[in-house]
Amino acid sequence: MGLTSIVALNQVNSEQDAGTWGSLYGNQNIILADTTRDVYNMYKEGFSLPQYVVFDRDMTVLLKSNGPHGKYDAEQLIMALLYQ
Repeated sequence: MGLTSIVALNQVNSEQDAGTWGSLYGNQNIILADTTRDVYNMYKEGFSLPQYVVFDRDMTVLLKSNGPHGKYDAEQLIMALLYQ
């Protein structure tokens, strides 16, 4: 199973800003500039938005996490999926 990582930036004003961010940090992932937060807002749960969303290849949401352990939960799920 391969892994595709997507960085979604919602605090940028243009696609050029997203490219600048990627260059600054040496990013090797796909970068999406969600300047209007349309995609980000699709995953709203109550009054909070998730910081981490993990999809499978069929675009089924496997994890949405907005808590302080969101990064850990996402990493654990990804590692489990890679080694199953």
